[in-house]
Amino acid sequence: MSGAGNRLIAPMLATPGEPPVEMDGWAAEMKYDGFRLLAGVGGGAHPVLWTRNLNVVTSSYPEVTEALTEAFGGHGRIVFDGEIVALTRGRPSFARLQKRANTLRPTTALRRQVPVTYLPFDVLYRTSELGHLHLCGCCSATPFDAHRLTLVCWTSTGASPESTGSRALGAPPRA
Repeated sequence: MSGAGNRLIAPMLATPGEPPVEMDGWAAEMKYDGFRLLAGVGGGAHPVLWTRNLNVVTSSYPEVTEALTEAFGGHGRIVFDGEIVALTRGRPSFARLQKRANTLRPTTALRRQVPVTYLPFDVLYRTSELGHLHLCGCCSATPFDAHRLTLVCWTSTGASPESTGSRALGAPPRA
């Protein structure tokens, strides 16, 4: 892989520290009961899913790669940071997600039994045009609001019923 949008990017991890004196300008993201998952798609490259430890897990979550390809396959490259969850009655279940962990190629039966949803919460890299937004270059210098605007505009297209705040991707396999 070459270029910033094609390499695996290590995510920023939480570290202990003092709380801010002033809360204005700070935001927090919901911690769902799932696994950290980064996703790169578009730009003529195959979609890639990887963990915070830079382990490629693309084949483990085919429903996520299918949804990302459908949404972004014909556009420029975009890299998301997010979380993958398995929902039980609309709530994330880590125990249920564990059934999909370390499964390189889940069977159709397992995908039906434990469907997963991808909840991106940040855009780490983007190029091209997505909807009415013109997106170009690396996002590291882009204000937080621009990252959220990208996700909010994408979420407003409403492709997934599990979407709650962060954009949700993934659906049970079709029969």
